Amino acid sequence: MLATIVGVIIFIIGASIGAAGGKTKTKTVASPAVTTTATETTTMPVPGPTKTVATTTVKDIVKVTTTYTPPVVTAFAGDGTFLVNSQVAPGTYESDGPSTADGIGECSYSVNAKGSGIGAIIDNGNTSGQTVIQVPASAYTVMTQGCDPFHKVG
Repeated sequence: MLATIVGVIIFIIGASIGAAGGKTKTKTVASPAVTTTATETTTMPVPGPTKTVATTTVKDIVKVTTTYTPPVVTAFAGDGTFLVNSQVAPGTYESDGPSTADGIGECSYSVNAKGSGIGAIIDNGNTSGQTVIQVPASAYTVMTQGCDPFHKVG
């Protein structure tokens, strides 16, 4: 739009000079540079080991690379569903058993592969005492209910 206005001004000046007769002067007026910025951001979940997330901004070519290392997970709650490799690291976990808060007296757990139904269950159980579960790297979720918190022992 600015270029159009500058063009119209130059045309009017040129027409005035031309109508006046005599010498013709031409003046070039620089318009401000137009900068276009395009940003592409890649967002991905960060389960497992260190991931590199890159954001590239196109404006005189600027590239920013950020490396994120997820925290080491050493414990998780006795009630909930947790994603393996982001909320729960693979390994061996132990709980003192059923939570006294729920009054049921039973700790239930399930280690699951991705998918649904009985075929997705890797391991599950109901315990009334100390509970030890193995979480393989191939697992997708760990579900617990009525348990004291789990802490990593191996």
